[in-house]
Amino acid sequence: MERDLPFSEKGRGIFIAALRDFSNNCEAPELTPHCPFYEVTQKGAVCGEQCRDLLAEYHAVERTIAVVDLGEGLAMYARRSLRPRRGPDDSCRPFDAAEIQLRDQDKPTDARHTVSLIKDSVDQLMISPSLTEDPENRSYIVHASVEELVRRGFSEAAILSALAESVFRVVLVWTALPLKKSGIRNPAGAPGWNDILAQWRVVHRIDADDTSNELFLDFVRGPSNKGIRNWLHSLTLAGLIDWKPPSSIRHLEEAEVVSLENRRRARWLIDRFTNTYIDKWSDAALHLEWIYLHGETLGCAPPSQMAIRKISADDISTTIANRASEEWQKSSSDRRSFKATDFTVMTAEHLRMGRYDAAAAIFEGLYALAPDDAEIINNLAFTLVPLDPVRALGLFEKAWRLSNHKNAITLANRIFTLRLLGRFDEAIAAASDLTTCDTYLGVAWLWANEGTERSLVLLSNQKVTDYINRQIMEISSVIPDDRTAMNSPGRQESV
Repeated sequence: MERDLPFSEKGRGIFIAALRDFSNNCEAPELTPHCPFYEVTQKGAVCGEQCRDLLAEYHAVERTIAVVDLGEGLAMYARRSLRPRRGPDDSCRPFDAAEIQLRDQDKPTDARHTVSLIKDSVDQLMISPSLTEDPENRSYIVHASVEELVRRGFSEAAILSALAESVFRVVLVWTALPLKKSGIRNPAGAPGWNDILAQWRVVHRIDADDTSNELFLDFVRGPSNKGIRNWLHSLTLAGLIDWKPPSSIRHLEEAEVVSLENRRRARWLIDRFTNTYIDKWSDAALHLEWIYLHGETLGCAPPSQMAIRKISADDISTTIANRASEEWQKSSSDRRSFKATDFTVMTAEHLRMGRYDAAAAIFEGLYALAPDDAEIINNLAFTLVPLDPVRALGLFEKAWRLSNHKNAITLANRIFTLRLLGRFDEAIAAASDLTTCDTYLGVAWLWANEGTERSLVLLSNQKVTDYINRQIMEISSVIPDDRTAMNSPGRQESV
C-alpha cells in the first residue's frame, strides 16, 4: 500500500523529484555506486531497482515537467516519463514455469522456487477434493506452500485472493456441468455444490431433469458467475481447499463483492509467476505489469520476489499492441472470460484415471462458450482421442486453422492422432509443418501408445519438439525409408 512521507508537501516534492532523477540517471552496467542498494557480484554491479519500489510506495505517479523557454514570454512544457525498469540481460535464462516446477518436484517446501510453490498450490486446488487420491496430502501441499510464501514476504490476503481467482472458473463450470446436454454421460457435478444447482433450478422454475446447452450458458454467464466468485474470495484457505459451498444460494447473492482492483491484481500475480508466455496473460495483468515497469504501482509480490522474473517493457508493449489490434475487430461480448489452461490440471487428472467422458464433458462445455477458441478446441480434441479419434482429428485440424501461432502442441496432437488412425503418410507430411510453428520450449501433456497391446498412456511434461521427432521415428520404423526421409523434422537441426 502507498504511504505518505513524514514531512510537508514541499519536502515531499523535493524528495520525489530527487529520487526520480536519481533513478532515471542510473544506467547499466555502471549503475550508481553510492546508492545504498548497490551490490557487486560475480556478474558485476547489480541492484533490484528499489528506487522504483519507493516511488510507487509513496504514490509518486506524477510525471516530471521539463520547461523550455522559447523567449518573448513563451515557454514549452513537456512531461517526462520515468524510464522503465530494466529487463532481462542476455545472460538470463528464458523463464519457463513448468520447467522450474519439474526441477523442484523432489525438493522440500522451504527449498522450492517461489514459482513452484504458487503453481503447486494452484494445481492442487484445480482438482476437486472428491477426485484427488490423497486429500490429506493435497491439503498439506497447499497449506505448506502458502505458509512458505508468507514467510518469503507475500501478503496472505493477496495469495488467498489469487488462489480464489484461479479456482473460481473450475468450480463454476464443474457445478454447471449437469446442465450441459451432451452425447456423453453427464458427470455428477461438483460435490457439495449440487444443492446450489438444485436451488438455482427452483428459483428459475426449471425441471430437475432438464438439460440443454442454453441452461448451461445461462448458469455460467448469469448472476451465479459473480456470486460464486465473490463467495470463493470470502473463504479461508481451508475453505478454498475444500471447495466449500454456501448452505444457500442466497449466500452467493449476499457475499461481499470483491473489488475489480483485487481481482485484477490476483490475476496478475498468477499470470506473472505461473504463465510462461506473456501473450497468454490477461489484459489486466499486462496493464498492471506495464505501469509497474514504469514505477506507477507496487508489484504484486515483495521486491525480492518480483526480481525473480525480469520482463522487458518492450515485450509488454508489443503484446498489448498485438492484443489491441486483434480485439479491435471483435465486440466486447466476444472476449474470452474462460481459458483452456484454467482446466488443464483437473482434466489431466480425469484422463489419467481413465474418466474420459468426464474430461471431455469439461471441454464440451467450454466449447459451447467459445466455439472459435483454438486452445479450447485443441483441448477438447485431446480428451476425445480415447473416445472418438476421428472427431478428435477433425477438431485438431480446426484448431490448427484457427491458431494464429501454428501451435506446436496442436501439431503434435495431429501427428499422433493420424498415426493412431493408421494414416502414416499424412502424419509424416504434417511433421513438415514444424518449421512454421512458433518456437515452443515448454512441456505439455501428450498421448502415447505403449506396451505390447499399444494402449493409450497419458504422458506429462513432454518436450513437444522431441515428442514430434520421436513419433516420426517410430512411424519410420514400420514404413519404407524413402517415404520418410524427405519429411522427418529430425533432419531440421534448427528446430
